[in-house]
Amino acid sequence: MTVGKGVLGIGARAGFLSQSTNTGEYRVVDTDDPVYRDLTVKSKQSQTKPDISLGLFYKTPRYYVGLSADHLNTPSYDFKNAIPGSKLKSHVYLTGGYSFKYGTIIDITPTVLIQTDINQLTYLFGPTITYNEKFWVGLNARQSFAKKDISKGGKTLSNDDIIIYLGINLLKNKQNNNALRIGYSFDLVTSGLAAKKRTSHELMLSYIIPSPWDVLKPKVRTPRYRHDEN
Repeated sequence: MTVGKGVLGIGARAGFLSQSTNTGEYRVVDTDDPVYRDLTVKSKQSQTKPDISLGLFYKTPRYYVGLSADHLNTPSYDFKNAIPGSKLKSHVYLTGGYSFKYGTIIDITPTVLIQTDINQLTYLFGPTITYNEKFWVGLNARQSFAKKDISKGGKTLSNDDIIIYLGINLLKNKQNNNALRIGYSFDLVTSGLAAKKRTSHELMLSYIIPSPWDVLKPKVRTPRYRHDEN
């Protein structure tokens, strides 16, 4: 819906998430552990729980801002108390960006994305440069307040990774939006290498399905073909 100089979008998602465990692949130190003995009897288990998410997004020609939350009902998987429970925590996402115009064909858009589950905070920030509304390239840095043991200093700010990405817009729809986009990103991890691979690559393909309802263009009256009736 149109609000002020921009468009406000409201989204909701309701569905089901399934988790399963295969106890035949467990490696244990104490085979006499009562929990493990219980698992060996039940072998493989799975559970499906409902999941709900909500979001808002507001966009104008110069800036955008969005707020969303997933796992609002915090689904919990207990597998009939046979193994330690697993709960999906609710996460809140806040994003925003502002476009600065340089000349007639270059746009520079600083953006930020903040993610939190209340206990931990991760944020990603950096600029995206767009040339002639077709080619774009950007650089982002991701950092996080990692929750650590008190003996290691409690919550510590640590660099996570650096992301370089680029892409191209190929098609426009009737609303003059970029309907087809192709992109590539390169991720370089700067900390936590013991649990992560040093580099990763991602490919992105995005296509906006055109609206089945044609957008009516406003009529333009011109005196050139207008004849006054007598």
